Amino acid sequence: MIRLLGRALLLSSLLLSTHAAELPRQSNSLTEVLARQLPPSEYARVGIYLLDLQQAQAWSLNNNPSYPLLSSFKLPLAIWVLKLVETGQLSLEQAVPIQRSALMQDTWSPLLDEHKAANFTLTVRELLRYSVELSDNNAADVLLQLSGGTAALQQYLQQQGLQNTVIQATEQQMHQGFAAQYRNHSRPSDMALLLAQLANTELLHAEQSDLLVQWLRDTPTGAKRVKAGLPDGSIWLHKTGTSGTDERSGVRAAVNDIGLLQLPDGRQFVLVMLVQDSHWSLDDTEALMARLTARLVETAMRPIPVPCGP
Repeated sequence: MIRLLGRALLLSSLLLSTHAAELPRQSNSLTEVLARQLPPSEYARVGIYLLDLQQAQAWSLNNNPSYPLLSSFKLPLAIWVLKLVETGQLSLEQAVPIQRSALMQDTWSPLLDEHKAANFTLTVRELLRYSVELSDNNAADVLLQLSGGTAALQQYLQQQGLQNTVIQATEQQMHQGFAAQYRNHSRPSDMALLLAQLANTELLHAEQSDLLVQWLRDTPTGAKRVKAGLPDGSIWLHKTGTSGTDERSGVRAAVNDIGLLQLPDGRQFVLVMLVQDSHWSLDDTEALMARLTARLVETAMRPIPVPCGP
């Protein structure tokens, strides 16, 4: 269960018996619930996977085919790097030398803004925080280099049962053109499986899980997406992903938000929302995601009535 202990959210045993390569049987009700909220497919394609962690019930919408991940891939990357820390192949306090000239200059990178020297060092812990909490593109690529590249990450995800996920591009490679943004892709159900495994403590020990949860909780990104549709008092541990737009068509390849959710009444869910090829502005696409989330809260996530005694 996701429990609040002071400032730290700790992931411990959940009431979910999810096997490493399985998700609960899906309900067919979500399509009906959201049908009137979805835009026509020519304006955007929306993929959703919702998993009730305590009832072991799932809902999905437009799960096939895959969706571009963009920065959402930084979550599985962080899990992989933390696994290497667990096994002693990396250390959180390991100093990593970085040449400023080797980093991408025209990209989202708080790391670049905060370190002006030609040469500097950051620890693996610092790189993880930059990559997960601040979604730093340069930090993600440095972590990929440290952890064996995209092939090693891809192999790890396949071992966890993510058979419909492809990781084959670094952040630098995804910056090589609009089409390159589609190279890392997944289905909502695959991302939901990974998040369920994380919540069920199948992937990481407590020390590493706690760090990851802290970064997912503290991220300032995506405030207008899923979070904007949640009731006050909800806890949303999440990773976003956002693409650029095609200069000719104005289409945005991806606007994503994936994470672990705790509602004010204590119930916990995995929620994955991936929006591909949106013809709308970023603000309008995020507003759609907030509306869909609010609708989910009203329906699939509404409290289950408790029978009254005589």
